[in-house]
Amino acid sequence: MKTPLLKTERLCKEFPAGIGGTRKIRAVDSVDLSVAPGESRGIVGESGSGKTTLARCCLKLVESSSGSVYFDGQDLATLGGAKLREKRREFQMVFQDPYGSLNPAMSVENIILEPMQVHRYGSREEQRQRLRELLDAVSLDESTARKKPGELSGGQQQRVGIARALALKPRLLVADEPVSALDVSVQAQILNLLSGLKGRHSLTLILISHSLYAIHYLCTHVSVMYRGRIVEEAPAAAFFENPKHPYSRELLERSPVLDPAGRFHASIAKQDSESYPAALSGCVFQPKCPRSFAPCREQIPPLKEVAPGQKAACFLY
Repeated sequence: MKTPLLKTERLCKEFPAGIGGTRKIRAVDSVDLSVAPGESRGIVGESGSGKTTLARCCLKLVESSSGSVYFDGQDLATLGGAKLREKRREFQMVFQDPYGSLNPAMSVENIILEPMQVHRYGSREEQRQRLRELLDAVSLDESTARKKPGELSGGQQQRVGIARALALKPRLLVADEPVSALDVSVQAQILNLLSGLKGRHSLTLILISHSLYAIHYLCTHVSVMYRGRIVEEAPAAAFFENPKHPYSRELLERSPVLDPAGRFHASIAKQDSESYPAALSGCVFQPKCPRSFAPCREQIPPLKEVAPGQKAACFLY
């Protein structure tokens, strides 16, 4: 069995609730995740479910409160300073807000060259050659290199962000809501770009999204998050054909991937914290679940296999 490229064990992240208080909000709660080399993993759930926080903990952009993160079998907690910086060449992130992730004072050329310069990637000529390759890979004209982010469209800005993420030839690319800030017509272009880049560069991809269309289009496997926990994992085909967890079924019923007229629906509603009462114990979804019963209120269901290749954290199985 291959070593997972990315693996987490009991990963948790807590944030203070308010200023000066002792109460904490657990944004990521005991997450076990395993992503194989070459896989395209979609992490889906409502806004506020913990998807972005999970990704940032996995890439050590924020420190987790507890638990472990392994990259290609190596515990990232054992790396510090220069060694962690060197390891970061192998995993990169594309951010949700393309303009906010780019330095407005820098040219596109300098934005893409910066990671190569920081990590001393090749000679100056090799860096220039890599710049040309990256602009071509993301379908940007070389004249774009002289422009600043404010002179570009949202789609062009996101392409620059993708080029920068690919500059060091990473093995893992994490795309955090890469199309949510873009027009619908541009969304399709970026999804096609990511699909093509993944194939050409042998990337392992993690796509964080509330867009079921994006997940359906790009991903081979799906993890569903609800209130900080993974409640279902499955191959994408099995998930869209027969989701197991009641929350997953609700997502697909509220936002079907394809309606009878052949149009894709692409979004999941934002979680309303006022309408989701806190579960003092038991399953995180039980206050909203139409099929909950006594064990759901008393125990936390483990994520376990309920069908070949499919896992769900649910006492119905």
